[in-house]
Amino acid sequence: MDAKIIAAIIGASVGVLGLFFAGFQQWLGYKERSQQHRDNAIFQAFQWFEGGTQKRNIGISIIEGLWHESPHLRGIFVPLLINQAIYLIAEKPNHPAHEKNNLDRIIELLSTIRKDRQRSGLSYRRLEEVMKSKSNVE
Repeated sequence: MDAKIIAAIIGASVGVLGLFFAGFQQWLGYKERSQQHRDNAIFQAFQWFEGGTQKRNIGISIIEGLWHESPHLRGIFVPLLINQAIYLIAEKPNHPAHEKNNLDRIIELLSTIRKDRQRSGLSYRRLEEVMKSKSNVE
């Protein structure tokens, strides 16, 4: 084979390989930006738990939307939701309907997982204690 043909084949191969890596880098950048956007949304959700029924409702909605999409963050979600449930049970004894709905949604999310129960065992036990003491009062 002629050296010019070999050089052309090698040059074309390098060009195709370069295009592949450039495309791959673009895809990785897109995935990273998507993950960053999702994580920002998750962390912004926490500000909605600072107080008030409607804020709590928004925070729960954001976590519900991301619950299955970001299971790696349940270690953050679970203690937050447990404390919100404890607050609603202990501090809001005569729940208005919208707070009862918030509590039901929190309990529903927490009931869907088992693995995190082991990791957050103490928090779950405290929630169960509050729920039991509350049911004994009523």
